[in-house]
Amino acid sequence: YSFMKNGWVTSEFFYNSVLKDNYDKLEKDILEYVEKFYTENNYQRFFRVFDLVIEGFKEQGLNEGYRLSLVKIRKLLKQDFDNYDLFMNITFSIIDYLCSFKFGILSTNDYIREKSIGTARRKYADKNGQLTKIDIMSMFGVLKSWWKKINFKKGLDRTDFGRSPIEHGRYDPRRYKRTDFVKLILLMFNVLMAPDPDIES
Repeated sequence: YSFMKNGWVTSEFFYNSVLKDNYDKLEKDILEYVEKFYTENNYQRFFRVFDLVIEGFKEQGLNEGYRLSLVKIRKLLKQDFDNYDLFMNITFSIIDYLCSFKFGILSTNDYIREKSIGTARRKYADKNGQLTKIDIMSMFGVLKSWWKKINFKKGLDRTDFGRSPIEHGRYDPRRYKRTDFVKLILLMFNVLMAPDPDIES
């Protein structure tokens, strides 16, 4: 639960290791472990996941324009990770596109919101694709958190992190953290690995 609450999704990359090495540790220590897991050695594991995301777009025949944007983003981040904050908006847009595709609403007037997330979650009940039930649970938990309605009256310095305040200019970019971008790419990976809920396994 603490993973989802803090914007992390579980995956084949670290979940078993976290359970084995950190089951008796405090939440703070587990979160530090996960951050280090993806950021150590010059973000080596993060870039491996990023590569799999780019490959996934090609393998699944997803929009080539978005795939090429991801290729450019990866190239610039590899040169200097300090550029990460420039790509928060477009990365949220790409996740929005990806979820709309996976949830079967891309060619409709519907959009990603609490109702469509709940509907898709019910369709995923018995088919997780290449994800475990924990992976699916964390994916939908993070989606619900980041796509929820946000109170803009809090102001740019206090709005919650999520798609709506970031894409609508209600979130001060100075508040971004490097790990926020890492979390976005990890979420994208999980969505790519999930099955189309409208296609029987």
